[in-house]
Amino acid sequence: MPYDPEEQHQMFGALATLPHLASLTLPSSRALEHIGALADRPLRRLQVWEDYRDTSSNHLTANALNGISRLRQLTHLHFERCLVGEPVRSGRGVDCNSLLHVLPPSVELLTIRFEDHHNVTFQIRDGILIVVHITDFLQPAALGQLARALLASNKMGPRLGLLRLEHVDTTKGDAPGLDPWDEEALCGLVRRCSCVEVGTLHAVSADAALQAADLLGVPEQLLLGAPPGHQRIDLLRPRPAGVLAGGGDSIGGSGGRARSAAEVAAGVLRSLAAPHGGPAGRLLLLTGPFVSVLSVLPEPLHSWMACIRRSAAAVTAASTGLGNGRALAAYQVLPPPAAALALECGWHTEAAATVAAAVRSVTRSTIPGALEVVPVRAGVVDFAYAYGLGLGQALQAVWDEGAGGGSARERLQHLLSLWRELGQLPPKSELL
Repeated sequence: MPYDPEEQHQMFGALATLPHLASLTLPSSRALEHIGALADRPLRRLQVWEDYRDTSSNHLTANALNGISRLRQLTHLHFERCLVGEPVRSGRGVDCNSLLHVLPPSVELLTIRFEDHHNVTFQIRDGILIVVHITDFLQPAALGQLARALLASNKMGPRLGLLRLEHVDTTKGDAPGLDPWDEEALCGLVRRCSCVEVGTLHAVSADAALQAADLLGVPEQLLLGAPPGHQRIDLLRPRPAGVLAGGGDSIGGSGGRARSAAEVAAGVLRSLAAPHGGPAGRLLLLTGPFVSVLSVLPEPLHSWMACIRRSAAAVTAASTGLGNGRALAAYQVLPPPAAALALECGWHTEAAATVAAAVRSVTRSTIPGALEVVPVRAGVVDFAYAYGLGLGQALQAVWDEGAGGGSARERLQHLLSLWRELGQLPPKSELL
């Protein structure tokens, strides 16, 4: 494809001689410099393929934009694999609003597909935007830019029929004291939308999730926390049969009654316990009032764990002949209201049983019933990951039942209050 100005002039001059030219595909936006030569042709579909590795070619000049504005029969304009940028992508060439501004009234669809396959789609009728659909991962700052650009666009009518945002990501704006939302612009845009849909809302704090929901509406799906132990909650799926009659889930069910965080945590921990007499793995779960107190006292807790490790190591060394028998490797604190400890035992066959015996021996003088040792079911290797999955199931059950209030916003607030108390565990402590 020639990029020399004179060669382009000749090429588009030749294309202009084709009386029935209805569709054209070009390999770069640089090839749009003389697109205005086709103003009198019946060109309805124009597709531009970009080489996203060549950043020098991913911009639209004034000549190109002016040429596009003269294509009075154009209905579909599509950019593929491009770096078109703000307000959707920061610092990547021309912004979408500049492109929108010059579109002739005949255009019905403008689609921009980025190099990572995310799309921005604008549906237009009679020169007025009716649908904006973005599949990209939008952070609060980009959403503010988008809102201001759309509000200032000459294609924005009194009402936008649908604003569809597939993924809103607040995780970069969750730092304390940081509020990146442009609430004035977002509220102004939302007020002019007949419908706003958010596919997935990702947050690592309950406050950020609730703020986003207050601005944009309750999303279809929540993604809470950081991978791999995040919780994914579907907020659109219908309530399961029996819920309205008071049915409940074994992990988080409440028959519509608001559950306390302690109740939800207890259900999650029960789901991780090995069945009575059933197969158990190398993890142990400690619960009870004694653990509840120690779980908020880091130094006494660590000393107690070290004492148990030494006791279990001595037994392991004696039974296996290994001088440094490592029966207890690490522990995971679950702060109140979960108020539990998960112990990660060694890999040899009797490690968990040895540690359980050591716990009972070291704490023999405690009040009966103040401490319970529960084997974790076989197959659970990473307790924090398994706990996160179980918590996600419990929160899904809470949402499905409608617990926490009548409106979606009240239910979401209840759900997020549970996650705030239960969803973020401290790092695992290694015992060397």
